[in-house]
Amino acid sequence: MRRWAGTLVAAVLTGCATEFPRVPDLGVRVARWQTEQRHELVRDVARWTQTQPVENESVDRWPTWNELQARVSDDCDGLSLVAYRTLQELGFRDLWRAVIQSREGTLHMVTFWYETSDPWVVDPTGAATRGVVRLSGLWGWRAVEVFNEQEVRPLDPVPPPAPH
Repeated sequence: MRRWAGTLVAAVLTGCATEFPRVPDLGVRVARWQTEQRHELVRDVARWTQTQPVENESVDRWPTWNELQARVSDDCDGLSLVAYRTLQELGFRDLWRAVIQSREGTLHMVTFWYETSDPWVVDPTGAATRGVVRLSGLWGWRAVEVFNEQEVRPLDPVPPPAPH
C-alpha cells in the first residue's frame, strides 16, 4: 500500500498523473450489487418455475398454497403462486399476482414485482415471456387484474410497448 501511495504522490507531484476515475462510494456500489442480485434471483425463480410440469385442467380453480404443495403439477395460476410466495419468503416487497391478457384474448397469470411503476413480469410457464421483462416490454399483453391477499391494486397506466 505504501509503495502504491508513494507512486501516486510522485505522479501527482511530477505532473505525470492524469485525472483518476472516480470510484463510486461503497454504498452506491453495494446498492448496485444488491439490485443485480435481486434481478438474478427473480430470473432464477422464473427459470425454475418454467421447468415444472404444467397441468391444463378443463375447469380451472385457483389453488391455495396448502393445496398447491400437495400437487404434482399445476398451471399458470398455481405456478405463479409458487413464484410469488418464493420471492415473498426471500424478502421481496411490493409483489403482486396479476392476470394479463394477450391481444387474442388469452388470459394468463403471472407475478408482478414493482421495483418501479413499470413492474417486472415473472412468468411461471413462459407463455408470455421466457425471461423476466418489464410489463412495458411485454408486447401484445396487458394487465387486467393485479392483486395480493389483502387488496386489488389499481392498474397503473403503462404505455404500450413498441412492436418488435
